Amino acid sequence: SSSSSSSKVSALDPKDWTEEQVKLAKELIEKVSLYLESAEGTYESKLEAVVSAFDIAPYAYVDPTTNEYVKIINDSGEEYKYYLECAECKIDLAKYKSAGLTLTYQNLGSFTNGKMVKEFEDAAFSAELNKVTDPVKTQFGWHLIVVTNKY
Repeated sequence: SSSSSSSKVSALDPKDWTEEQVKLAKELIEKVSLYLESAEGTYESKLEAVVSAFDIAPYAYVDPTTNEYVKIINDSGEEYKYYLECAECKIDLAKYKSAGLTLTYQNLGSFTNGKMVKEFEDAAFSAELNKVTDPVKTQFGWHLIVVTNKY
């Protein structure tokens, strides 16, 4: 039995998502992956920064009759968006938050075979050390996994 130490970031509750939310979750997870690979700092600090920025981002609104993203206008008449940026990427967090998506970061510590759902475990145990995996879909959502240690 092998063991792995990893961290993840997830958009949650896919069983209740609309087709548009699934599309946006995939888009968000790809942008977060790019941010993790290109921004400065440790994976842990970058994951914490993404989740923190997402938490304080405002909700934008989607018109339920058209399913269109409604612009938020600030006091000076400009469109307001909340971005997380690095040299390689720009993520409009309000867009994803307004779609009902959530973003979490969790350091899972060490675990052995049989402790996680199969899709997650397969990706974690086959991942390269200190590299972000491709997005992994499980019953719990979409995940990015960074394995920081293998025993």
